[in-house]
Amino acid sequence: MIFGAAAEESPLNKRLKIYWFISIVKRNDFDQFFWKEVGKIKANNKASLADCIAVVLANQLGGTVLTSDHHEFDKIAQDRVCSIQFIR
Repeated sequence: MIFGAAAEESPLNKRLKIYWFISIVKRNDFDQFFWKEVGKIKANNKASLADCIAVVLANQLGGTVLTSDHHEFDKIAQDRVCSIQFIR
């Protein structure tokens, strides 16, 4: 039996359990083509790198980016770079 701090679950393990519970998927297919597409989006928009990744991934999967961030995504939506749905 373990007592004290050693018995507590680590913050990392708690976070991993949350990711597993909400079905976050680790991807290993971000190849050179993917990153070139991210770079093209980034070069033409004020969006963050994470937002550009979301746009390219949505395009590759045939999905829609859900966001409330008009500041970053208004131009992307206007240019019809990918399917975007604003939730606010």
